[in-house]
Amino acid sequence: MNIELKKLIDSLDSNRGRVINSLIESGLLDKNKLMEEIVNTKNPYYIYKVARYVKGLNINLLANYIISIGNLEYIYLFAKSVKDAPVELLEDYIIKSNNLYYICLFASTVKKANLNKLADAITKAGNMTYIEYFVNKINNGINRISDSIIKLKDPKQIYEFNLKFKSAPSDKLGKALIEIGNPEYIYLFAKDIPGAPLNDMQDKIIKIKDPKYIYLYAKEVYKRDVLKLENAIISTRSAEYIYLFAKDVNGATIDKLENAIIKTNNLEYIVLFAKDIKGANITKLEDKVIESNNAQYIFNFACDVKGANISRLFKAVLNTRNPKYIFYFTFLVDKPLLPVIETALKLTEDVFYITLFTELMASQSFIKYQDNKENLQRNLLKRKILENTNIN
Repeated sequence: MNIELKKLIDSLDSNRGRVINSLIESGLLDKNKLMEEIVNTKNPYYIYKVARYVKGLNINLLANYIISIGNLEYIYLFAKSVKDAPVELLEDYIIKSNNLYYICLFASTVKKANLNKLADAITKAGNMTYIEYFVNKINNGINRISDSIIKLKDPKQIYEFNLKFKSAPSDKLGKALIEIGNPEYIYLFAKDIPGAPLNDMQDKIIKIKDPKYIYLYAKEVYKRDVLKLENAIISTRSAEYIYLFAKDVNGATIDKLENAIIKTNNLEYIVLFAKDIKGANITKLEDKVIESNNAQYIFNFACDVKGANISRLFKAVLNTRNPKYIFYFTFLVDKPLLPVIETALKLTEDVFYITLFTELMASQSFIKYQDNKENLQRNLLKRKILENTNIN
């Protein structure tokens, strides 16, 4: 390129462009030779300037050359300012670059830009700064990003997007979550997002049959059908969450849940139900524990449950012939029943617990304990029993 032409292109604008166009029209300048010289410079600035201000050049060819150089600034400017630029081609390169600044700039200033495609690129990158820019600066940005978020099928991203952008279409995003079927984010969405499709979300939670999220939905979502969720939690047969439902959900039907927990045959949670649930039928739950013939839970029930029938439970533990828990009842029964324990232990022929019982009867601390038994709390007593094999 000669120096004069270089100077002219350096200062090229619409006025000087008219000069070059006149030279071409008059035959004093060969446009093909000009384009060849410009391309050979491999200078994106020159290619962009000539494409913008000189008429009759092969714009698609120049666009491909500028793409091959890979300078994002001039690829963007080419798309923005060059008449008849192949916007889609230039846009695809900008998207492939993963440069979020130029993707957003392209979306906000380039006519004929495919805003939905650019929204997909911004969303996929997951950078909240640029997502926020797109939402606030791009025409209909909130709905475009919402649609892109839905395409990703990432429940966490759907939830977090709607949590941050309250103007997002929560009904649409909520229904997308329902289709994905992730119970954790369905529950969180229903709990935290105004305008969530609550009836549909509740139905989906019930259909998924995950007891944890049925329970959490009933406990923490403001508008819910407790009876429907209660039936759902019962159908899971999860003793843990049936117990928690009865304990934590306002409006729970205690007797119905009590029957359900008995049917699970889970003694740990049957004892907890009797211990913690106001209105529980202690006798009915006690019957189930006794029926199990499980010495550990018979003892736990006697220790933990206020209103437990110690005499009845003592008889039940004797029937188990379990020396460990027969011995533990030493701390629960009245003094007149100690000979019964001694006899029962001898029948088991367990030397360890027979010896421990004999030593206990002679210890001063046990004599003192018997004199003050009514003043001791059962939970403290239970810890003492389980943590110590020797009481002096």
